[in-house]
Amino acid sequence: MGDRRLDRLEVRTFKSEAEVRELSGFKENNPINKTNYKELIGDYEFDEKAQCCFQPEGREFCGKWHNLGYVVRLQDGSITIIGNICATNNFDAEAQISKDRAKYQNEKKRLESLARVQELVGNKAENMERIRTKRDALKLTQGRLSSFLSNVGIQCAGKLLAMARDGRRDVVITGVRIRPYVEDGEKRQERTKIPLTVSSLRGLNVLRANACQGVFDRMNAVARAYDAAEKLEEPIRNRDLEEIRSVLSDVDHIVMEADDLASTEESFFSNDFSSLPFLVADIGERAKLARFLLKEGGKQRAKEWLQEMEAALRTTHGVNKLEW
Repeated sequence: MGDRRLDRLEVRTFKSEAEVRELSGFKENNPINKTNYKELIGDYEFDEKAQCCFQPEGREFCGKWHNLGYVVRLQDGSITIIGNICATNNFDAEAQISKDRAKYQNEKKRLESLARVQELVGNKAENMERIRTKRDALKLTQGRLSSFLSNVGIQCAGKLLAMARDGRRDVVITGVRIRPYVEDGEKRQERTKIPLTVSSLRGLNVLRANACQGVFDRMNAVARAYDAAEKLEEPIRNRDLEEIRSVLSDVDHIVMEADDLASTEESFFSNDFSSLPFLVADIGERAKLARFLLKEGGKQRAKEWLQEMEAALRTTHGVNKLEW
């Protein structure tokens, strides 16, 4: 006949001393030591601390008080309690009480995870609808960002993606101040280079690699976890339960992250993008950007607009030349 300890344990948590006292065989101030333990009955979680009944060598009781601990049966059939800390600190890993505690806690955790998973499965319809709504909105966000990056051109898009990756916000170019002077009868120039911040762009985080795809992946994981939860059959491993519970518990965070991305997208598109031509040095690319930003007016108007922007920057910062 197998040892009952190898079977699945019954988990019972006592919430008060009164519940423990009602057990047949319970004795007040009933000492437990390293030789008289028989089996674990359950654990306790008391609001008020109870005195531990562990008996150290040479003493009657350890004298400690605990809110948490275990209800155990002794070799003589009587029942007593031992605090969690005392059970941990006074018995080595090979002691039967230590092995039983480990099994018991694993089973308790398994049952708690199972109850949570069952609760989450009960909310499947509501949560999957929330996921679907956010997925649809996020796909629109992804489409708008993709279209925008395509329209601004490869060079500008590359600069924006690099800024997002590196956590930079500022569009910076170089201004050159030129001071002519004469030395030894020769005309010379002193050139001083100054970094100029054209603008600061908000919401670049939305352009980070996998910003949207990362959320899509987690949404897909939730759908798979719901399917797995509905197919669970005994024996259910703690690891599988915990993985399912963890993923299904992520729904609120996923929704919040999708909302954050929507807010970041709104912030990004509220930027004044007139500084984008200053991200690229190629005059042809800058002209294309200008036409895209102006929407109307043709090549000549785009050229004039760029010249006006550059002249304003030179005047504002007191420089003679702009460099990329």
